[in-house]
Amino acid sequence: NAGKGHTFANSARLWRKLAPRAELYEAEFDGKCVAHHQSLWDQLNIQTLVGDQGNNTVLDSWNKRTGGKYSIVIDDGSHRNADILTAFNRLWPEVRPGGLYFIEDLQVGRHAAWDNTGGEAVMSDVLQSWVDQLLVADKYSKNAGCYSRLKRAPPHARQCPNENAAAHIRARKQRSNFPLPSHAAFIFCQTYACVIGKHALVR
Repeated sequence: NAGKGHTFANSARLWRKLAPRAELYEAEFDGKCVAHHQSLWDQLNIQTLVGDQGNNTVLDSWNKRTGGKYSIVIDDGSHRNADILTAFNRLWPEVRPGGLYFIEDLQVGRHAAWDNTGGEAVMSDVLQSWVDQLLVADKYSKNAGCYSRLKRAPPHARQCPNENAAAHIRARKQRSNFPLPSHAAFIFCQTYACVIGKHALVR
């Protein structure tokens, strides 16, 4: 976002300073704003994309325009839950092996002004489901002697009783709603933001 006032275009200036020789694209919803400040983008050598990050057709056009193969994607856009997830689903497959995908300002996802999912796909919940899938195996350790209810047990294997599986039953529902993105290697979160890393070796 180009921004206004004393913070105008600070993020764009920062990315160019941090990556002086990188090929940079900046996406913005307001096409008139982009056109009005074209001289700035030229000065910073930043190419611009215009459109709604919650629109798959727009996202496909961005991938086509840029050629994809992103080393880093930073979502500092609308902050609306559905828009974030829509953009991720379209842009993540284009992230290079070993690449990073940042999502900022996640703290607002439970506020009505930014939740356009009716509470069904708050990004904090989505990310927690992904983290759970990275941390918790689909079965208990061998010492437990039974398979959890995160997925169907193999033939002739004993499944753990329901009274011991409530947390796993809930996790299975979350995993079904929000499966772990393909080739996700790690998720690191701090206050307000998370980064998803892609495996360096992707077949």
